[in-house]
Amino acid sequence: MSPPSPEAPWLLLDCGHTALKALRWDGREVSGPALYLAHGDGDYGPLAAYCEGLAAAYLLPGGGAAAAAVQAWWGDRSPPLRALGFDLPLPDYGQYAGCGADRICAAAAALQHWPAAVLLQCGTATTVSAWRRMEGRAQFLGGMILPSAAACAQGLAMSVPALPAFSLPPTLAQPNHASQANPLAQSTSEACSQGLAIAYPAMLKAAVEAAVRAAAVETVVISGGAAAGWLASLPAAWHYRPGLTLEGLGLIARSY
Repeated sequence: MSPPSPEAPWLLLDCGHTALKALRWDGREVSGPALYLAHGDGDYGPLAAYCEGLAAAYLLPGGGAAAAAVQAWWGDRSPPLRALGFDLPLPDYGQYAGCGADRICAAAAALQHWPAAVLLQCGTATTVSAWRRMEGRAQFLGGMILPSAAACAQGLAMSVPALPAFSLPPTLAQPNHASQANPLAQSTSEACSQGLAIAYPAMLKAAVEAAVRAAAVETVVISGGAAAGWLASLPAAWHYRPGLTLEGLGLIARSY
């Protein structure tokens, strides 16, 4: 397989439960996905523009049925779309059986930049994982799985059907939004949204800080499609790398 280059890049696809992220990769550090498509009616037409002149194409099939839809859309295009965990084996970093492939990809990339890190990945679910490079290889130290903010809102609505529909406040991406949120809400929907806006980043910090202490790791790296809205309420010392999982997919594929 030819290594990725500007003249003959690889296409990297991260198929999560909520959206498909895509990038033409030339082998360098990834700043973030170039294309973000929410799963809906299975129309992946905008992806076609990314499929010309490729040396290889790789898929992280985390989204189950959505990944199958992407593979069906790809069909017999050239080069063939190779899926991590199926056409390419998942590397053994000491992770437990069933550990998400997205966590493994993120670790592969993070440990290219730091000798050890706690990774906070904010997607449809939120994961916290601790990793260390030992004898030149990634080693999984353990971690946690948390609900996303959207899952918290959905779970509350399902558990208490009498509550009105609510969404997170529009100020979410503004600096210090959690400290500016109103804890003395004057309506039920506002009480739900403001409570989540204040409490959710506190939950993230508590989980990450517990992992940092247990693993004796100082570096924290945050990534994932749902991460951007919480950055203003998380410590500035945490490193934001939105392209971490895609970069790791490329690095793993390149190692075979």
